[in-house]
Amino acid sequence: MNQGCESMQFENLGRISPQNIEAEEAVLGSCLLDKDIFPEVIKIISSRDFYRENHYEIFEAINELFIKQKPIDVITVADVLKSRGKLDQVGGLEYLTNIAVAVPTTANAGYYTSIVKSMSVRRQLIKGSSDIIDMAYEQSFDNVFDLKNAAMQRLDIQIKDHNKRRNDIAGIVMDCLNDLDKQYNSKTEDKFFTGFSDYDKVTAGFHPQELTIIAARPGVGKTAFAIQLILNLSRKKITACLYPGR
Repeated sequence: MNQGCESMQFENLGRISPQNIEAEEAVLGSCLLDKDIFPEVIKIISSRDFYRENHYEIFEAINELFIKQKPIDVITVADVLKSRGKLDQVGGLEYLTNIAVAVPTTANAGYYTSIVKSMSVRRQLIKGSSDIIDMAYEQSFDNVFDLKNAAMQRLDIQIKDHNKRRNDIAGIVMDCLNDLDKQYNSKTEDKFFTGFSDYDKVTAGFHPQELTIIAARPGVGKTAFAIQLILNLSRKKITACLYPGR
């Protein structure tokens, strides 16, 4: 079982690990119904915030599609899970369909997400507290003040470092994708589309004072690609030339 959804050991306390399965299902179902919801969801939670392992796997699949800028829906997520050998493990296409149709309204996705995050933080605090109890029993610190500092750091790391790692990666990716999307759809005249739709979608075209290097192994078509770029730009009355070099 993954680290994020690993259930805590509360037998000695006689308590059940904090969780809200319905909220987890509602978050995932909302993402499956509306692809525009996921960028907001991932700002708050990551796959590790889910209690159930199948929810962890579903969220990971959604995140993969989001990073690759692919459509997000029941079918595409099922396809990713199938390629990973996880589709049957999460409950199959039927489970994905059920959590999608069970969502009352995607307008409440933010509220569902906050519940999932709240439960995750509670579990992390309990895990950190359990570790502190073990540290106190082991008497591995000669100075009680060192133990106190270590305990405070343990709780701080348990929550903050997890969020920092997630935000560092997911935040950067999302900011880049949003920036490219804004540039691609902007109405400004300081961009030049190349005529290669896939390339233009990824780069938002050429821009003034920007250096673009075409690099690849010999014989794969760099020169042909560059010539076609020039032809495409010239047809749009954009000045372009090819310098043969030495």
